[in-house]
Amino acid sequence: MCRGDRYSYAEASIIAGLGKQAKILTEGQVKAALAAVGERRYPERDRVMVLLSVRAGLRAKEIAMVTWGMVMDAEGHIGDALHLPNGASKGKKGGRTVPLNATLCAALAALKATRNGDAGDRIIHSERYRHVAWRRPSVVSPALRVARLPRRVES
Repeated sequence: MCRGDRYSYAEASIIAGLGKQAKILTEGQVKAALAAVGERRYPERDRVMVLLSVRAGLRAKEIAMVTWGMVMDAEGHIGDALHLPNGASKGKKGGRTVPLNATLCAALAALKATRNGDAGDRIIHSERYRHVAWRRPSVVSPALRVARLPRRVES
């Protein structure tokens, strides 16, 4: 029985919440994604990006903000947890400690071996800049074009 668009407030909030739930990848989809990034220009970096999302459960902004110091221990080796501060996470109290999966630890070690990064350097880098901006370019770029500003600014 269809009621049209007449829902109670509680029903509407449940329906609205369905679209905001994160989609979970199957193990086959994760393997396919990891195989696909293995053929790209920077396979180690891209593998770490996928694993930070899938195995550590990080958001896009958090992945872009992760530094080597957040995953390294006092001796400079990859630790067993990622220490995410509030500034790199969602909201004022979003900081947390995330245990690192063994696969993710191995991928981080492989990426660290390809380039020597300091504790303050971001793990995910681009070819032209030291870090990747977490803002979505599709939203930001049109506004920057109108204002005649460059797309990215070195920080």
